[in-house]
Amino acid sequence: MTQQEIRIALLGLGNIGRHFLHAVLTSRNRLKQWYQLQIKLVAVADSHGAAINKDGFDIAVLLQHKAAGNSAATAPGGRQVDVTEMVPTSDADFLLDAAPSNFKTGEPGLDLERQTLRLGKSVISANKGPIALAYHELNALAEAYGGHLAFSGTVGGGLPVINLLCRELIGARLTRFQGILNSTTNYILTRLTESNNPFIDALKEAEEKGIAETDSMQDVSGKDAAAKLVIIANAALGLHVTLNDVETTGIIGIGLDQIIAARQSDMVIKLVASAIWQQDDYALSVYPRWLSKNDFLASVNGWEMGIEVETDLFETLYAKINERTPTPSASAMLRDVINTVRECTV
Repeated sequence: MTQQEIRIALLGLGNIGRHFLHAVLTSRNRLKQWYQLQIKLVAVADSHGAAINKDGFDIAVLLQHKAAGNSAATAPGGRQVDVTEMVPTSDADFLLDAAPSNFKTGEPGLDLERQTLRLGKSVISANKGPIALAYHELNALAEAYGGHLAFSGTVGGGLPVINLLCRELIGARLTRFQGILNSTTNYILTRLTESNNPFIDALKEAEEKGIAETDSMQDVSGKDAAAKLVIIANAALGLHVTLNDVETTGIIGIGLDQIIAARQSDMVIKLVASAIWQQDDYALSVYPRWLSKNDFLASVNGWEMGIEVETDLFETLYAKINERTPTPSASAMLRDVINTVRECTV
């Protein structure tokens, strides 16, 4: 079978972007052997600028360049361009958006995703901002211009929540969705429960591991989990909702007294995102819940994320992932690239 070259432009060289490139390097041989795919990085951008190389960057050299504190704009072998030129000028097939999530404007990823889809190219996004703010618009652009939009990494990291809800449960009505969708807050609550560790220490550890959002207030305020719930609601439940439609309470107000009281009642506190079918609509919420230790979500601890899904046809499903590093979330973009290419060529 003929090898297929996939030309990608990568927006963002933070934790997710760099771990994605590491995943490409480590899986290069199996991509060729199993899927006859070769991924070529032809454009890259970070917060300091962008560069293109139509012949492809040496990914290992680029990672070393970035680790030394340098900008993508001066990447070895590249030609500096404006970020808006990176996809059309490099002839990239895919834009991979690994920029930090901005839930106010969706930028810098949103405009680049729009531009890419209007060119008939495909977008793979791990950036929650554009998908939470403009999923229906972006999906319509993909359909109108013949591109593809995939974003499994925006919800649950490496856990394929979107794929499960949109593909594997097709034909069923989802009657109840409950999930622990933010590993940072789950880690903090687990640490508080197990060791009475001060809140700020647990948050600092999450930031050092590269698990927390760039703006960690998005995690502890519940906004990150709410954005993921919005993505689920719009993409999997067919709703047209925004962050304002999700009743959201974070974990900032939770103190050791509440943790101890829950423990004494043989319960645990978890930040749970819920979509509950009520008569003719879904009630959407994110808030700290007291759960019996026998509940499935109570067993989702530390860096884990997990979901509990009830449907009218498939009954109840449970799934969780232990995501200790950014690698699973980054690898979700690689999963989306492979699935998109294979579905387009079947």
